[in-house]
Amino acid sequence: MNKSVLLLYDATCRFCDLGSKSVLKLLPVGAVQRADVNDSAIQHRYQISPEAAQREMYLVNTNDEVSHGIWAIGELLRLSRWAWPLEWLWHIPGFTSVGQRVYLWIADHRYLIMGRVLKDSDCEDGACSIHLGQSKK
Repeated sequence: MNKSVLLLYDATCRFCDLGSKSVLKLLPVGAVQRADVNDSAIQHRYQISPEAAQREMYLVNTNDEVSHGIWAIGELLRLSRWAWPLEWLWHIPGFTSVGQRVYLWIADHRYLIMGRVLKDSDCEDGACSIHLGQSKK
């Protein structure tokens, strides 16, 4: 069995969570595992600063090489059974430069797109439950 790649994404972001789950549907089963890039142990292991973790997703390949942003997307495309032909875009001069700018703009606005995933610890006093229509027990 081949070792799977590790997709490091912002688990506090609904857009990121949905996007990473959607990616899994496009790839062979077991090819990619997901993990929260906000985890300090993961940041330490892959030498990702907390600031960088808030800026981009990361992909750790089977050789423990780390890619990020638009380059991580290219790596994911290569793993797909049907989307791999799109990988040729990464060979067009200027594509990754423009693609990375677009990627970073979306990443900077990701919480505005679909909001954040709230955890119980984010709302310890229970005030969030009023807005979320949930009662805290």
